[in-house]
Amino acid sequence: MAGVAALLDDDGGARELAELLGARVVAQAPYPRVGEWEADLERSAELLAAARAEVEAGTTTLVAGSCDLAIATLPAAAAKHPGLRVAWFDAHPDFNTPETSMSGFLGGMPLAAACGVWHDGTVDPTRVHLMGVRDVDPGERELLDAHGANETPPPDGPVWVHLDLDVLDPSLMPAPFAVPGGWTWEQLEAALAALPDVVGIEVTGCAPRHAERVAQMLSPSGVRT
Repeated sequence: MAGVAALLDDDGGARELAELLGARVVAQAPYPRVGEWEADLERSAELLAAARAEVEAGTTTLVAGSCDLAIATLPAAAAKHPGLRVAWFDAHPDFNTPETSMSGFLGGMPLAAACGVWHDGTVDPTRVHLMGVRDVDPGERELLDAHGANETPPPDGPVWVHLDLDVLDPSLMPAPFAVPGGWTWEQLEAALAALPDVVGIEVTGCAPRHAERVAQMLSPSGVRT
């Protein structure tokens, strides 16, 4: 696994996973607070800058506690890999904007930011592929349809994987914003194995005391980058 970096906040599961993977800790920041996206974006500046720099430098695996890193990583990956597709594994599309969000939670906006819907992102939304998404706000649905995001697996690569582990059923992976009806480990592993030309992966949402199973999946015999 070439180049593993961790961007840690207050999430114990991310720290445990980073230790198991032997990741370098390149930034630490407080976990975002619900309802204060502007303050959270400002507080995340160091973390986002570090995440962007890691992708630009060729790091292929990142571990973080929340999905906010995608604001920086996805545009950096798209610039580094022409024609990039994003495989977005998540219970939520995170495609809200400050105007559509009902909570003001920055963690519900990263993909829309990376796609330039409300921030300065450069990812082409027609090359985004939602995988396992099952909780979509009305405003998100309108934006996803308007911007042409896909709900089918990427047909070709290169592919950057965003893996929020709440794509799994909450009985297998506890989550702060749990959504029933998620995938099994076997479904997730099969979907990851079927992806073409994976050039990088970022992993978020690892619950405390669940890191060992995730690390096993990310081993050299599992997800390849």
